[in-house]
Amino acid sequence: MALQNIKGVSIVSKSLTIPRAPVVSREKGERKTVREMHQEGYLKFVMARQLRLSISLFGVFVLILTGLPLLNYCLPQLLNYRIMGFTVSWLLLGVLFYPITWVVAFIYVKKSLQMEQQIVQEVKQRGGAT
Repeated sequence: MALQNIKGVSIVSKSLTIPRAPVVSREKGERKTVREMHQEGYLKFVMARQLRLSISLFGVFVLILTGLPLLNYCLPQLLNYRIMGFTVSWLLLGVLFYPITWVVAFIYVKKSLQMEQQIVQEVKQRGGAT
């Protein structure tokens, strides 16, 4: 449901309310249409949700990057164990790090596309423009 008033437009979602800036002039008194404000609002809404997703996956990535040196420090016997001539730490860093990075990137793309589809469905249900 969208709330409108003279000074601005707000979009109310299940979990997030995004305040809108008041209608401002662009060139010599020309004003933005309500449709343009809604498009900007939905763009900002999508960007805010993608930022939250990016930050959470960045946290996972940082946890992986800092976890390996911490494991090396705390459990050197485990990470110095040899598998096929490689120590576990080099196996994790040199071989498994890239597939893990690809999985994190795949999750980001998948969740981002799902998020955009969900927002498109919400717009269609409200009768707004896509």
